[in-house]
Amino acid sequence: MERLYLGHYSCGCSIFKVKHNVIIDYCPKHKAAPDMYEALKGLLKLGDTPDLSDPRKTLREIHGGRFEDADQALSKARGE
Repeated sequence: MERLYLGHYSCGCSIFKVKHNVIIDYCPKHKAAPDMYEALKGLLKLGDTPDLSDPRKTLREIHGGRFEDADQALSKARGE
């Protein structure tokens, strides 16, 4: 089966055409993207957990910037 090379990206992803199908050979970063997405969602759920040093505050209140970064990354992944 002959593979026609269509392109290569700086991240390492490549695109090929085999018969009538286009195939993407993902780089390691893009292969891991679904797992990173799920990990960020899990991290954001932890943000509502009370902090052990001050149970009146949540982890999100104490470490706000880190949770904001995760929120922004998830929004970007969703196309928002």
